[in-house]
Amino acid sequence: AGVRLASSQEVWPSRINPGVNRGYRPGTLREDGRLRKYTGACGPVIYRGNQFPASYLGNAFVCEPTGNMVRRNLITEKHGSLEANNAYHEMEFLTSSDERFRPVNAFNGPDGTLYIVDFYRGLIQHRIYLTSFLRGQIEDRGLQEPIGLGRIYRVYHRGKDRQAAPAISSMNSAELAAQLSHPNGWSRSVAQRLLVDRRDASIAPTLNAMVTNNRQPYAQLHALWTLDGTGGAR
Repeated sequence: AGVRLASSQEVWPSRINPGVNRGYRPGTLREDGRLRKYTGACGPVIYRGNQFPASYLGNAFVCEPTGNMVRRNLITEKHGSLEANNAYHEMEFLTSSDERFRPVNAFNGPDGTLYIVDFYRGLIQHRIYLTSFLRGQIEDRGLQEPIGLGRIYRVYHRGKDRQAAPAISSMNSAELAAQLSHPNGWSRSVAQRLLVDRRDASIAPTLNAMVTNNRQPYAQLHALWTLDGTGGAR
């Protein structure tokens, strides 16, 4: 069974959201026309980068294309249970007044920033499930067009320079192993994947030493999983 970490499902778009499939139902929209609760949550990512302030590390970013917004959730733990709460009071991390802004996925980037994929379409409902209410909204404002204008946004913190993306695909096994302790989670994960793909047995002593001697927990974890993936665990 799934576990709902966020007790509140309320959202706070910056524009009215009449173009939703069941906007005619009481409670779907607020009195001011904005979406009241999540209806299209998707593309979540845990921020593991090193370009944002430290307070963002481990935050969950959740896209809501229907509400033209992205939520930033603070994850807290108490007695082994996790809880997610909006980082802002009746606001969101990212909103748009453009009805065609449809964020559908988020990723950690090679430069430590956050990448957001924008589907950028007025219509996002499958024709089989299209209500007459939404059809009216589409025809009213021509939301079926344009298409083919999707884009990727790179979100970064202005107070810190963006690091150059490492040429990680050209690194040898020893260099990849060193990346397992990199402060940017993207670098660690990609290095782990490449090491597992290579299955280079000669790197096992280096990884075992990292598990024993490295003082960074995430480096030890990546080394352990890399050993498991390469068959070098002991």
